[in-house]
Amino acid sequence: MTTPSIIGFYGESNTGKTTLIVKIINRLSKDGFNVASVKISNKKISIDSEGKDTWKHAEAGSKLVVFSSENETDFLLKRKISNNEIVDNIKRLGNYDIILVEGANDENIPKNPHTVVYPRFHRCNCVIPLTKANVR
Repeated sequence: MTTPSIIGFYGESNTGKTTLIVKIINRLSKDGFNVASVKISNKKISIDSEGKDTWKHAEAGSKLVVFSSENETDFLLKRKISNNEIVDNIKRLGNYDIILVEGANDENIPKNPHTVVYPRFHRCNCVIPLTKANVR
C-alpha cells in the first residue's frame, strides 16, 4: 500500500475551489490515479435528510449509520472528527494515490481571500493564488 499525497484547498466562497478540484480529479482519474476527495464545511449541515430512514436511525441514537445501495455505500458518522482522522479512515478504506481536501480550514492556515492553501497535512505546505482565470 502506498502513502497517498494529500493536498488541501482553502479559499473564500465562490472563488472556484470546487470547479478547480473537479478538473483536477477528472484529469488525475483519466491518467490512472486513484483519487479520494473530502469536502469540509464550516456550516452546521448534513447530507442526511430529516424523515429518511438513515435520519431516523441517527435520531434513535445510532452514532454511525451506513446506507448501502446498488451504486454506493455511505458512512454517516454522527460526530465531527479531525482532518487527520478523516485521512486515516480514507487510507483504511482503499488504496488511493492522492487525497484532495476542499475546505481545509486548519487554524494554522493563513486565511487570505482568493487563495488556495496546501495545508500541513503531513508534509505539505504551499500557497497558490486562486483567480477565476485559473479554473477556466
